[in-house]
Amino acid sequence: MEQRYGEAAMEFERAIELDPTLFDARYYYGRACFKGGELEKSLHLFEQAQKLRSDDYESVYLIGLVLMQLGRANEARDAQQDALKRVTKYIDLNPDEARPYILAAGALARLGQRERAKQWIDRAQSLAPDDDAILYNAGCALAILGEQDKALDAYLKRNGAIARKIGIIIFVAVLILIQTSNTFVRRPPSSDRAFAITALVFYTVFAVIAFLLEKRHKES
Repeated sequence: MEQRYGEAAMEFERAIELDPTLFDARYYYGRACFKGGELEKSLHLFEQAQKLRSDDYESVYLIGLVLMQLGRANEARDAQQDALKRVTKYIDLNPDEARPYILAAGALARLGQRERAKQWIDRAQSLAPDDDAILYNAGCALAILGEQDKALDAYLKRNGAIARKIGIIIFVAVLILIQTSNTFVRRPPSSDRAFAITALVFYTVFAVIAFLLEKRHKES
């Protein structure tokens, strides 16, 4: 894992060196550093990204999260308020996108605006009810609000959706493998049937996992 992170860091550094005005390189490099625990570096990268795209709300929102992790509460609050202003302007122009609502809900939750946060969580989930990232962030915002049961519901629904997608991906991948490999090496039909059955078994396992998670979600 460390080796892969190191390789990714080198690629990000190279991209920034080639084009110092590239927003995406700094933004995604910052996210990678944040995930890897390099908080000071991620903060520096998010601040650089924000300067390159002055109307961006996501980099400012993430600056707030990093500052909170660093224990700089007052600065974190200022960043969350700034992010909220930016995302509100973005929503005025793009009212049907779920992501700005859910990030704004996170900022509202951290700023103590409970009712508005819950309204925007509901809005985001209504726009993208099965989106993994929306469900995850909804769970985080609800946990901040102290809505533990609803947060758990969001996490369970997310995990069920992920399990179902993994099952479909495996099933399709094996079928593609059968089709493409037959182009180069002819195998007996029994071999293809074995592959197909294996794919179906994997799909069924993940479908059952998804069903159980969703059943638990409905019962909770």
